[in-house]
Amino acid sequence: MAALLPIMSASPTSVFTQAFSSDRIFASVPWLLEPDDQAFEAMFMKCPQKIMPAHEFFFFGVQRQVFYIESGLIATCFGRGDTFDRMASLFRPGNLLGAPKAVLHPGKDMPLMALALSPVSVRVMEEAAFIKLLEQDSDLKLKLKYLMSLAKHHERQIEGLLVCGVDPLPLRLATLLIVLLELVPEDADAAWKRLTIDARVSEVAELIHATRPAVSKVLNAWEKQGLLRRQDGRLELACDFPVRIRELLMQVE
Repeated sequence: MAALLPIMSASPTSVFTQAFSSDRIFASVPWLLEPDDQAFEAMFMKCPQKIMPAHEFFFFGVQRQVFYIESGLIATCFGRGDTFDRMASLFRPGNLLGAPKAVLHPGKDMPLMALALSPVSVRVMEEAAFIKLLEQDSDLKLKLKYLMSLAKHHERQIEGLLVCGVDPLPLRLATLLIVLLELVPEDADAAWKRLTIDARVSEVAELIHATRPAVSKVLNAWEKQGLLRRQDGRLELACDFPVRIRELLMQVE
């Protein structure tokens, strides 16, 4: 298990980045992509809107479209058949989904899958139209902004793949929950932090390359210890979850 370092800050992201040692290549938050540049939002605002319910799978690798996420959370993976196997990224509002494929592999089918972890609203632009907008960027400002986004996304994707490929299950699950805390609105007085996703236990297991029974066993143990609880089908984490789970994982090293 990864060695743990002292925690110097109370925010979920900084707790994560300081809690785990140099096993992390970039010391960045796994999976959760930073929003892309705001310039892309204006490009998509007049595009058709699409609403997806929670738990919906879709194969965006065979679509000739780019999606701008307005609300909700989407997990992606490199699919094998119709199996969601090992998460690659978490896309949040402000992210572009399908843009790298459109730029690097236009017109090509690729085994790219996505899962809506909550109700999702996206704006949809045809692949050819997106490429044309980039080609019209004569001063390269938009292209450079997108290149910077891709570089940052790449770091978080690599970290996430390392988590799923190297870390034991309790650490993988704790990492995912701490990352999801990043999306919870700040409330200093709240004793519990309600996660904003609607993911089922089976879906959580798929995200971190585990089985449903194994994830259920760990969640049940943490619930008995007061680290989390389930309310109306959603997980709520104790406000001090990052610190307490760190201490718990240290005990089992």
